Amino acid sequence: MRRSIKKMRSFFSASAPKLIVWQAIIWDRFAKIIPFVLVLSVLALYMTGERDWNLIVDGIIVFFLVFGVVWWLWIIYTIATIATILDRSQYNLKEVIAEIKIMHREINDIRKEG
Repeated sequence: MRRSIKKMRSFFSASAPKLIVWQAIIWDRFAKIIPFVLVLSVLALYMTGERDWNLIVDGIIVFFLVFGVVWWLWIIYTIATIATILDRSQYNLKEVIAEIKIMHREINDIRKEG
């Protein structure tokens, strides 16, 4: 129990890139497993005669529509997170470049004096 709580704390305090990678792995697993499970359940329902074919097809369509919308929202969230990370890194890079320019000027001044 305590290990799972520690894992949850470390997960929610993880950096954004690690979180995005983890979420991408989960989406990849869903994309590989869910259609297979869905096809098996549809075949089982159809073979046993529990539901008619039109209801099964409608259920599949609704499932994939919901899955697509949720995936799209995740993509928007991920793009926003990546844009924020890139903006921060660009700001930090500008600061580093400004410091390098200052150091370059100081080195040139020392060379001229010496």
